[in-house]
Amino acid sequence: NLRYFSRYFSSNRYSIKPSSAKLRNQSRKIENVLEENSIQDKLFEEVENIFEYENDLTKIALSKPNLCSAFYIAQKIDLMMLYKAYFKTSSNRMMGNYLLVEEPDRNMCNYEEINGSAFLSSVGRKGIEIPNSYIVIFSYGSVVFFNMAKNEQEFYLENIQLFASNLVNPMSSRLEEEIQYKICSNIKNVGFLHNSKIVVRQLDIRNVSIVSNCIGVTVALDYFENKADEMMNAFSKLNDKLQNMGKFEKRTLYTLMGKQNNFLLEIVDHLSLMDRSEITWDSPEYDELWDSLRSEYELIQRFSKVEWRLNLIQRNARFFLEIVHHEKSIRLEWTIVILIAFEVGLSLFNMAS
Repeated sequence: NLRYFSRYFSSNRYSIKPSSAKLRNQSRKIENVLEENSIQDKLFEEVENIFEYENDLTKIALSKPNLCSAFYIAQKIDLMMLYKAYFKTSSNRMMGNYLLVEEPDRNMCNYEEINGSAFLSSVGRKGIEIPNSYIVIFSYGSVVFFNMAKNEQEFYLENIQLFASNLVNPMSSRLEEEIQYKICSNIKNVGFLHNSKIVVRQLDIRNVSIVSNCIGVTVALDYFENKADEMMNAFSKLNDKLQNMGKFEKRTLYTLMGKQNNFLLEIVDHLSLMDRSEITWDSPEYDELWDSLRSEYELIQRFSKVEWRLNLIQRNARFFLEIVHHEKSIRLEWTIVILIAFEVGLSLFNMAS
């Protein structure tokens, strides 16, 4: 009744005139009571949200962590040939620039230890199954494993390398990244990041795609950062020689120029690394997990640093090319002067004779 009277009075406040000040005071009191009730309702909602959040944290703490591992093994992987050779089944999917393998055959990669060395056994792993296992293979060279043992990872990596070009050498120093994830079926959100661990409601295809995309880009950026540092160090040595000796080896410069051009082509070919996942466009509820992972690994900032280093390398290359061009111009000018002097001398000799 108080709510109804307040709405009626507030809507007709300027159309009728109260008969006394008492009526106006009563209306103010009613409005104050309603404001207090709305504040209390908001407080109760906040308290409920806090309790829900604490319950989610308790569920997360009690759940068992799983492991997601990513490797960068090569500059390019032929996904179509790999798909036709090993993974041409209905459960596996070619999705843009990556191949998603669902529940890979674990009996294929059973290893036994004989004299300290691992070899493939013909006896399968019967009775031993790990659910929700995935392999995600990207065309730019990253491979991501979900819930797979080390020996299984090594087996599949060796087979994937057969369809890869420009392998990372040596393979013992290949780039690797790991992150733990937990599955909590009762949480409110589909997925988010908590204490540097991924928490998902279920490990479905969309969560697998988002997580593998981010962690695969991470190891790829590690490779690009290391390669950019190597090229900057090489140009730094050329600068030191130019400073101390006043000259440099042109063969070394041309070698660096070739590496720089290949690096440029790789960067242009991998610009799609920073594109937003199509899953987040189709399903906005996955935005939180996508954004939190990209923020955790600082993908935008790291890619910007790689671009900055690449621009610095290009400026160094242009500087040395200008020096080479200047030296060629000087040699050409001296050649012209010598030819003119020879022609003048020949003309004077003819006149004297």
